[in-house]
Amino acid sequence: MIRGFDVNTGELLWAFDPGAKDPNAIPSDEHTFTFNSPNSWAPAAYDAKLDLVYLPMGVTTPDIWGVTAHRNRNVMPARFWR
Repeated sequence: MIRGFDVNTGELLWAFDPGAKDPNAIPSDEHTFTFNSPNSWAPAAYDAKLDLVYLPMGVTTPDIWGVTAHRNRNVMPARFWR
C-alpha cells in the first residue's frame, strides 16, 4: 500500500495497492491487505507539469521458503530440499 498525504493537513489524498481488486480505493477500517502485494522501495519522482507521480514497482515475491513446493530436484535448489 502506497499512500499520498496532504503535506499541510495530513489528510489522506490517495492510495495505491497494486495487489487489491481496486488498487486505487481508499482503504476502510475493515480493509485487508493482499499478501505479497508488489511494493515500491525505489525513489519515486514527481512531474509537476503533468501532475504525475512515478513509482517504480517491485514484483510479488515467490514462495522461496519451499514448505509447500514440490520436491522436484530439477526445479528447486538443494538448499530447499528437506
